[in-house]
Amino acid sequence: MPKHITKWNNASEDWHTPYAENDLREGGKMLATMAAKDGSFSFDFWGVHTKVLPLQEIKTTLGDDRKMSVTFIPTNNGVQVIKGYEHFYN
Repeated sequence: MPKHITKWNNASEDWHTPYAENDLREGGKMLATMAAKDGSFSFDFWGVHTKVLPLQEIKTTLGDDRKMSVTFIPTNNGVQVIKGYEHFYN
């Protein structure tokens, strides 16, 4: 749920996510507003989900056309979450 994303999605102690939304379906949009806690800077991190297999895998094309994937692997101790990003090099 997006309200939960705002509680844990922090790049560091001086950043937070004051707003998030996530339409978790193929073609649905995800958005997280990332902001410095001192108010000096913020940006929207967003993308469109291209593949959604519940409890297995989520693939997303980000706003800058990079690809992101999240894979969920059941283990004896819970679930392993593997997140990957396509990187751009200048």
